[in-house]
Amino acid sequence: MKSYKSNKKITLIVTSFLVVSVVLNGVLFSHLIKQEDSIKRQQETINKEKEDTILSLQKEIKELKNKTDKSTSESEKGSSETELEKQQRYKNVANEFVNAYLNYDTNNLSERRKKILEISTEDLGNKVAPEVTDPGEALSSDPVFTSQVSDMKIYVAALGDGLNSGEILADVKYIVKGSEGETATRAFINLKLLSNANEKIQVIDFEYYPIN
Repeated sequence: MKSYKSNKKITLIVTSFLVVSVVLNGVLFSHLIKQEDSIKRQQETINKEKEDTILSLQKEIKELKNKTDKSTSESEKGSSETELEKQQRYKNVANEFVNAYLNYDTNNLSERRKKILEISTEDLGNKVAPEVTDPGEALSSDPVFTSQVSDMKIYVAALGDGLNSGEILADVKYIVKGSEGETATRAFINLKLLSNANEKIQVIDFEYYPIN
């Protein structure tokens, strides 16, 4: 009789433990589902914002291209020679930056960093082209990796602060090659530039938007 009561007590403890375990697992599972749904919604929001930005940039580039193609437009006729020269200087620096940023291989990272630092702020240069002292820190572990710009169109999106700041949009196509083959990529790059008291123009920030 005593043994029966003891077994009954053990069974009750085990059953209680299983019930609690099932409840806790259910709560944990529900929490994980909610967390997964939250992450999914956040990612969908990020993707939507990215798509909206790309569509906006596509529209802006199309408008800038049409404006550029109209060489006799009223806006160009009204531009002073100084403004046109400044626009071209901003475009030149943006062109140099994009080429330095995207034209590289695993063997010329130091040269790439040097070129970028010449036309950008130190903070931005350190961010996009950190100093490489160890070959193992290369941007790609593929020894035959190369990235090469194949086509680029540059547009002046805006000039401000008495021509001392500018915004450039670049429509870039480049080829990435490696041991596994090559990939053609297109991207929009939105660059922000500043001209200092010595008339030196530097890229201070940029955003990269891959199209495919």
